[in-house]
Amino acid sequence: MLLGFALVSLSACSLFDRKEAVSTSGVKIEKDVNNLEEDSYYTFNGKEYGKLYLGDRSFKESSSGSLNTSSKGNPERVIWLKNDLNSIPVMRRGEKIVFHSSTKLITRLNIERYYDLGYSIGIAKLKENKSTGRFTLDIRDSALTVDPNSDAKQLQDITANGQIIIDSIGDTPLRSGNVSPSGTIIGLEKDKTYAVNAYLGTNLHSKNIKADVRILASSEGHKIEI
Repeated sequence: MLLGFALVSLSACSLFDRKEAVSTSGVKIEKDVNNLEEDSYYTFNGKEYGKLYLGDRSFKESSSGSLNTSSKGNPERVIWLKNDLNSIPVMRRGEKIVFHSSTKLITRLNIERYYDLGYSIGIAKLKENKSTGRFTLDIRDSALTVDPNSDAKQLQDITANGQIIIDSIGDTPLRSGNVSPSGTIIGLEKDKTYAVNAYLGTNLHSKNIKADVRILASSEGHKIEI
């Protein structure tokens, strides 16, 4: 997966297990270089260009081209993928990344590797209260903790401004063993619906949320001077 100058984009060069069939039916393909979109990145296999893709995520794009993570990555940089998985082009050995611009000269490429956390519900950045062992979620839109195109959006029906405590998933209490360093819930079964039990103050709310979101978390960041 590659993060380019001024734009975070994905290519499935190492996103999926090599034994897994990868559909790219949603990739925007262009064969004529003159038709490439301005200030956009593409994979190029020698014959055609596949536009790089960015979907829903827990961070904002950088307009300066800076890489907002260290060489060890930033686990709070999470990407949520759902029906748009097939919009990510596959980049194979020997193929190239192309940046098309009539105004910008690129002298540095920022590359970020993401780790596949598997399927879960569409949230990130859960924070542990060390004294209680329970996890809170800042539910505000500005916090970028909820995938807006997933069932987890229901959690914002509890409150649009503030924090909730995710107490349990079904009958299983949510504790540190169930939560990744990215603040996502791990160990859930793909496409299974779970009762997510959350508190706002002393009021308990239960939402049925499907674990149908593929979650990627930043694990490495590098800068390459061209």
